[in-house]
Amino acid sequence: MYSTPAGAAASRGQAMVPDWLGDWKAAAPLLVQFEIRLMPMSAGVDASGFLEWYRFYLHKDAAARAAIVKAVTHRLEKTR
Repeated sequence: MYSTPAGAAASRGQAMVPDWLGDWKAAAPLLVQFEIRLMPMSAGVDASGFLEWYRFYLHKDAAARAAIVKAVTHRLEKTR
């Protein structure tokens, strides 16, 4: 769910960073928290207006996580 910083043993207690792009356990709650609508299509996936094409990823679920992260990042930037 979370990735550890490089040199985790010597990280001096740094906070764990969520792995939104690599782990559904970290990315899926973002759908609810930020009210992201995920729509799979034949050639890509749309997350509330942020489209990722499947052909650029090894797996369709990786494209979905990337679209989610783009949508959430956009929402976070708007709240600054």
